[in-house]
Amino acid sequence: MKRMLVTPALALVLVGLLAAGGCVPQGEYDEALSMNMKLKRQLEDCQSQLRGIEGERGTFGASLAECQARLDARSREVEVLNDQNRALQGSLEELTARYRELEARLGQAPPQFGALPTQVNAALQQLASEYPDLVEFDAQRGMLKLKSDLTFAKGSADLNPQATAAIQRFGQILATAEARAFNIYVAGHTDNIPVRQPRTVELYRDNWGLSAARAMSVVRTLGQAGVTPARIAGIGFGDNHPIAPNAPGQKGNEANRRVEIWIVPPSLFLTDTVAAASEAPTTPAVPVEMEK
Repeated sequence: MKRMLVTPALALVLVGLLAAGGCVPQGEYDEALSMNMKLKRQLEDCQSQLRGIEGERGTFGASLAECQARLDARSREVEVLNDQNRALQGSLEELTARYRELEARLGQAPPQFGALPTQVNAALQQLASEYPDLVEFDAQRGMLKLKSDLTFAKGSADLNPQATAAIQRFGQILATAEARAFNIYVAGHTDNIPVRQPRTVELYRDNWGLSAARAMSVVRTLGQAGVTPARIAGIGFGDNHPIAPNAPGQKGNEANRRVEIWIVPPSLFLTDTVAAASEAPTTPAVPVEMEK
């Protein structure tokens, strides 16, 4: 359209010049012709730029639609995760209340009932002697403790080889006839240092997730060692149940980074599942603590 308007304009200029003088000087004619060619090139450039802009607009429109679709999908995923998180939060609150009840009942147990059966006690003492750098055993309290730095790598729920071997040996003890009447709780705990490593955040999100994953690593290892799955329960408490003050400024405390294993009679288990033995033990719950 622009191109068609330029040529008649030039013709009118020439007609005017002819009417005025009857003749158009060559210089003026060449100048007018040059201007006409220049305007034509400008018009063609503008049309080319317009086509490019229209093409870019189409590309941007397609990209925008794709981004919107991905955003909608992410929004649906977030909503599903929020629903799951609310359900998990409800379950955690229920389990926490029952765990506190269990702790209170264990605290009321007469101290003379703290020892495990003789054969189990002797086996745990032997276990401690086999892993002197990793395992400590308190025979009076019936408590087994694995030293934190040798159980898990920092920010990981994967058991180190030596810790795996010790827990498998512990599971074999729990699978014996003398210990088979007991059930086992595995509770993961952390200090108040937030998880920061990108891989840890990706896998476990926060201290709750990390503590639960570590507890489940111990649960699975005990199961692989022969402990009946129905006898084991695992739960994560994050940094909500410290046993020692954390350092100011979220600096943590090594004592709070732990996994506790509680050996309990069926009467103190949170479900009606009974242990494998035909008779429930007379020995009440015994805490077996394992730091992470």
